[in-house]
Order: sequence, then C-alpha cells, then structure tokens
Amino acid sequence: MVTETAGAAAIKLGQWASSRPDLFSLELCETLSKLQKSVEPHKFSYTERTLADRLGPEWRNVIQDLDSVPLGSGCVAQVGRS
Repeated sequence: MVTETAGAAAIKLGQWASSRPDLFSLELCETLSKLQKSVEPHKFSYTERTLADRLGPEWRNVIQDLDSVPLGSGCVAQVGRS
C-alpha cells in the first residue's frame, strides 16, 4: 500500500480514516484498516542511520539496548525486545 511508504503522517491519517465509516466508504475503511494491524516493520539498519543522523556518530552512547528485533511497528514507533 502506497500509504505505508508515504511516512508517519500519512499512515496516521489512514489509520484515522479507517475508523470513520460515517465519513468514508466501507471499502476504503476496510482497505485502510490494514494500517491498523499490518504495517511492515523497517529494518534495524534504517533505525541506526536515523539515530546517527539525529544524534551523531556516538548515538550508542546516548541510547542503549537497541540491538533487538522489532516485535511490532506503527506509524511513529517500533517496539523491540532486548
């Protein structure tokens, strides 16, 4: 689904829209409901690049315990287990 690659704001909008059959067609709501439960987790290398871009090359000294595999993913967060 294109919405998944459009970024966090687009995913959040799609999640909201999927819960509003009073405003949108049932077909659209059902399609967008996939954003509620099956967003593809991103690779940990993406997380590492983002943290290095935002916090600098020494980001591991700032944040610890990120060497886990994602358990779930949403539009603004990803949950892992260490």
